[in-house]
Amino acid sequence: MSFKPIPVERKVKVIYRVLKGEKIQPIAREGGVDRASIYFWKERALSAVREALEPRKRGPKFKKSPKDKEIEKLREKAGVIIVDKVSAKKRCESW
Repeated sequence: MSFKPIPVERKVKVIYRVLKGEKIQPIAREGGVDRASIYFWKERALSAVREALEPRKRGPKFKKSPKDKEIEKLREKAGVIIVDKVSAKKRCESW
């Protein structure tokens, strides 16, 4: 007897019925599938759903290059210089 893989759509229908609350034994008997296989499919399906619904950061994931880090540092320095210049100007005006 040769092994025939069970189509994904059929597995989805079986798992759907199980998740609706139907008993596994009758479903397994109807489909000619081992109960252990159904439990295995169910656990894999629930695991995939959990992973799919896990909160994640949005957007693409880019690694910063050394140039990007340098640019960021220079922008910070420029911001500090501008703030210092503005606060110095205000101090001078208050004299």
